[in-house]
Amino acid sequence: MKISTYFASTLLVMGLVGGGDAFAASTGSLTFDEPVFELGLIVDDEYASEGVTVSATGGIGKAVVFDTSNQGLGNDDDLLSPFSRVGITAGTSTGGSQIINYWDGGGPNALDPGNILIVESNKNINPPGPQGNTPITCNATHCGIDTSGGFVPVADDHAGPTTITFSFVNDFLFEGFDYFDVEANTEKPFTVNLFSDASLSTLITSLLLEDNLGNNGYGRVAFDPLNVRGIEFVLRGSGGIDNLQYPVPIPAALPMFLFGLAGLGIMARRRKASAA
Repeated sequence: MKISTYFASTLLVMGLVGGGDAFAASTGSLTFDEPVFELGLIVDDEYASEGVTVSATGGIGKAVVFDTSNQGLGNDDDLLSPFSRVGITAGTSTGGSQIINYWDGGGPNALDPGNILIVESNKNINPPGPQGNTPITCNATHCGIDTSGGFVPVADDHAGPTTITFSFVNDFLFEGFDYFDVEANTEKPFTVNLFSDASLSTLITSLLLEDNLGNNGYGRVAFDPLNVRGIEFVLRGSGGIDNLQYPVPIPAALPMFLFGLAGLGIMARRRKASAA
């Protein structure tokens, strides 16, 4: 295929100045794998600079980081990777001012998500060694246990009803998430409430997920992008969440720009070869 210098230059200029109002969608995600995030870290205002706050109820009342590759002194083998994918049953949301469809978001059959977010348990744990049952406590930054060697961060998900809530200063264009080791059924679904305000007073809609993931299972839920200011994950038992997905706009003219740039590169190499 021959590409003229004029044609390549035209594509390049069109890519730079054209298509300013046209966008293609890529996908970004809010995960908990930042370099400073470690096992047992309390996540509340870590994303405050981006207008996001996190809170939790149930258990010890803290949302904490759980490292699925190394749980330390915890007792949560059912939250260790790799996780096996469980297909999510497509459905329709309920309640609120808007009804949306949701479906299985796919994902690899075996997943190592790194860090996920759980609600810390308020029960004692039984770490290896002679120490025996030890209560979990929290300081200003971490939850863990006191040992003879000092405070050791621990993450252990609570087995009773809990919630994890995200509040946003600005609209968050939400389109999916991953969840792990969640037990659910038709009578006790895993519920995700979406709100139009950060105070969680105006419900947009609720997703009622009835698929039972089981130990070391994960599901990925997808739906058409929806502007929210609050997200409330309601767990009836243990489990964790990760990978809150949102679309990232990419100029639709970018492929044209790259194609034009490649064309100019080809022409430059031809000129160099001819001169030689």
